[in-house]
Amino acid sequence: MGLSLQRRKDANTGTSLIIIFIGLGLAILSFSIVFLIAGINPFIGFKEIFLGGFGDAYVLQQVVKDTAPLLFVTLAFLLPSRAGLWNIGAEGQFFLGGVGATGIALALSNQPSIVLLPLMALGAIVCAGVWAFIAAYLKAKININEIVLTLFLNWIALLLVKYLTVGGPWMNPEGRSESKAIPLTGRISVISGTNIPVTIFVAIVAAILLYLIFQKTRAGFEINAYGHNPEASVKAGINAKKVILISLTVGGMLAGLGGFHQSAGVIGRLRYDLTSGWGYYGILFALLSKNNPLWAIIVTFLSTGLLVSGAQSLQYDLGMGGGIGLLFVGVIIICFVIPQFLKEYTISWK
Repeated sequence: MGLSLQRRKDANTGTSLIIIFIGLGLAILSFSIVFLIAGINPFIGFKEIFLGGFGDAYVLQQVVKDTAPLLFVTLAFLLPSRAGLWNIGAEGQFFLGGVGATGIALALSNQPSIVLLPLMALGAIVCAGVWAFIAAYLKAKININEIVLTLFLNWIALLLVKYLTVGGPWMNPEGRSESKAIPLTGRISVISGTNIPVTIFVAIVAAILLYLIFQKTRAGFEINAYGHNPEASVKAGINAKKVILISLTVGGMLAGLGGFHQSAGVIGRLRYDLTSGWGYYGILFALLSKNNPLWAIIVTFLSTGLLVSGAQSLQYDLGMGGGIGLLFVGVIIICFVIPQFLKEYTISWK
């Protein structure tokens, strides 16, 4: 006995535009109510959100820098989601990417950049992939719910990072709750004249490749088919275990690249606040992009500006509470994602 999700056979894609406009209207109304409760003119609030995300060159630079890790975790959810799986573990996989990259950097600190950086990226991919494979294997082998598994693994990953950096073997010699610094040879280069690591291009290329895989390859076809109708796809000869293992594991690898970007390109070390809940933002961004990798690039960029940087400006400039960004994320989920989800799926108890 348990909850079962099934895609509606009568789902009408023609209603999607109506749902978007209804969701937009409800979101604007909800945001306006929040502003009024806080004693803020809604027009000023919305203006602050926009200026906080796209107001000047420096702010825009910060948004692009944050778009890279957020796009990686968005793809980490999007890929398994196309197979009908919910990878809630991008947060933990992101941490393990940071662990893998930092571990390689500290162990091989005497190596030149041309050697060290590829090894760090590989370390991030392997560690995050193995972390995701744990949930994938248990899901494929004995059908343990991947939502529960990946969520639990998030907390274990956080505890691992805290062990390594807070009084642990990697702790900064000066006593700060972070790892030793990654050597300069292990730092990701930035785009000339900016502070944006070049891994932003890796994230964009990953999204484009994922789109091509879904559109042009047998593996992509099998993932899509299994996600659309698992029972029919298995009867047609698709290996369900292979689809589960590949989609969840590769999704974890993508999240690991986000951890590599953040630890080696932005912070320069491993910390337990490496991600500010970004793995969960990735779920929202993937759902808003309707699991389309190309749309995910645009949605992630815009959402990073409005829901991450824009929401922070409400806190700093208008004195709203520190949880305002998460509140807005919750509103977006209610107004956009849930109606779209219920349009395409039925929930039943079996």
